[in-house]
Amino acid sequence: MNGCIFNENTAFSGAGVGNNNSNAIITDCTFISNSTDEFGAGINNHESSPQITRCIFLGNTANDFGGGGVCNWSSSPTIRNCLFNGNSSIEQGGAVMNNRSAPILFNCTFVNNTSVRGGNAIAFYSYDGDPPSSLEVSNSILWDGGDEIYDTGGGTWQPSTITVTYCDVQAGWPGVGNIDTDPMFVDVAADDYRLLPASPCIDAGDPAYVALPSETDLDGNPRVANGRIDMGAYERSSTSISVEVGISPDTINLKSQGKYITVILTFSEGANVADVDVGSILLEDLVQPLEWVWFDEAENMLMVRFNRGDVQAVLSVGNNVDVKITGSFNDGTPFEGTGVVTVINKGGGKKPK
Repeated sequence: MNGCIFNENTAFSGAGVGNNNSNAIITDCTFISNSTDEFGAGINNHESSPQITRCIFLGNTANDFGGGGVCNWSSSPTIRNCLFNGNSSIEQGGAVMNNRSAPILFNCTFVNNTSVRGGNAIAFYSYDGDPPSSLEVSNSILWDGGDEIYDTGGGTWQPSTITVTYCDVQAGWPGVGNIDTDPMFVDVAADDYRLLPASPCIDAGDPAYVALPSETDLDGNPRVANGRIDMGAYERSSTSISVEVGISPDTINLKSQGKYITVILTFSEGANVADVDVGSILLEDLVQPLEWVWFDEAENMLMVRFNRGDVQAVLSVGNNVDVKITGSFNDGTPFEGTGVVTVINKGGGKKPK
């Protein structure tokens, strides 16, 4: 199944997809607002080993048991580069629940999932005498309020083997490379769980991780963009978008008492000038612009003014002086360009008679 949408389906289990003795390959699919009487509102796996890649599980609900997003019974799914957002269960495992199963998760993001009895992100449920489950999860973000992983093991139940490495887990979890730090998503209110440039999850995944051939993140961008994989479903590249810079006037006199320096930024096709975070723009990494800004979306151009005195204070005299402009878009993608000016230092005044 490739590129499918499962929306508002209902069933006893597996409202979106039910796998029984199946090695299904499920790629680039979206599961939205599906609900079950029991378990596995998005996907229910029974004695199956599906590959679930670049899928989104949004707002699915298990009304009487567990696994709002995915439920596994005697199954061994591999889940890679997926987003679980706002799924819920009345019992354990708001996003994923397991019984006698061995799921492996790579590069996933869990946010806003909820469970009444434990494991907002992932839970393990065992009946008396059941063999234990196991879990391997790496390079992932689990940020659902702190109750991230729950296991019923203990007493007459055998505890599960849980291995978590190089993950950002709210409230913490033992394991190599794990952190407990705000992942700094771009815009939680808009359900944008890409990473801001300052996110601690960037280049913080397993340094030995080798991407699969042609592996991409949830946006379709190559994984391991900067030599080390990011945590979560989205990979962030540090590569800046180039922008053409024009500066007026193109000759700047350090003795001038003028008010403004005007900078015109022209963006390449594919970059929307309306998405620029104007507050991020800096000249020479120091000077912030004035509030006056003008957009021309048809030409993909932005005009911004700087205080002339502030600009003159960071320039040196010379011909062909490079002036760097940096900034970012609202999603955190950086841009950078350089304009060229001539800088002089000549005073005015009347010539003597």
